[in-house]
Amino acid sequence: MAQMVSLEIESIAAGGDGVGRNNGLVVFVPRTAPGELVTARISGRGTFARGALRTIARPSDERIEPVCAHYTQDRCGGCQLQHMSYLAQLRSKQKIIRDAVERIGKRKVNVSEVRPSEMEWRYRVKLTMAIRKQSSGEWIAGLHPFGAVDVDQIGIGAVEILVHNHIVVVAPVEDLALPERQPLVDDLLAVLSPRMQAAGQIRPRRRQDE
Repeated sequence: MAQMVSLEIESIAAGGDGVGRNNGLVVFVPRTAPGELVTARISGRGTFARGALRTIARPSDERIEPVCAHYTQDRCGGCQLQHMSYLAQLRSKQKIIRDAVERIGKRKVNVSEVRPSEMEWRYRVKLTMAIRKQSSGEWIAGLHPFGAVDVDQIGIGAVEILVHNHIVVVAPVEDLALPERQPLVDDLLAVLSPRMQAAGQIRPRRRQDE
């Protein structure tokens, strides 16, 4: 049975959820930050539960306004930590690595600080999307809303991703097959193919005369 509880967020789990405890029960609450005192609606049995954030009684000093409006207004699940400052994100990632090695791997190691990226935002060069066929027969590609398993367009007509000063627009899948979309597809491949080849994610395309 679901219940409302008050708890303090102690850390960030590997999936990006905040972790707190209530009477010995470990509670995972998305979109929270370490040090926050929150109320959450929880459900679950055994040693852990999932929580849905209801109110923040004491916000963290590291809490910021997310840069992407879809993160909050549309519950987009593409990112997990935009509500935390970048340095706070790095510290949480370092702790996640240390916890994986020490608690799960049973090894004592010195975990180095996570080096910050030169690009704090829009550095992603790979995006994995889920695909769903609508009742109209149209295929859409999108991200899962956080806390849900269904694919949703989350009210986004087009998603802009900046890749090395190239704006890549993610549109419905069928649109990419339209002749007028070919320049977009060409630009996308020109930007991503060299990096993906270098990383071994794809093989170079062979010329027809080879």
